[in-house]
Amino acid sequence: MSKFTSHDKLTAVSRYLNGNESYKTIVESIGAAKLLVITWVKLFEAQEIDVFKKGYTNYSNQLKLHVVKNHHYALINVF
Repeated sequence: MSKFTSHDKLTAVSRYLNGNESYKTIVESIGAAKLLVITWVKLFEAQEIDVFKKGYTNYSNQLKLHVVKNHHYALINVF
């Protein structure tokens, strides 16, 4: 099974919603399951463009270490 980028998903949804292509045509061209593309379309219709944005952020190791150390020191000061 392939992973699809946000761009891939939006492109597939756009192709379907423009009315030019069927689910069958789209899934055959991108190698996805029909139910998956249907789900993308329904999610997009319900939530618009932000639905495919990643929900996480990459932080540097330095920042992560800083946060952990500060949290540890904060716990020590509480007790």
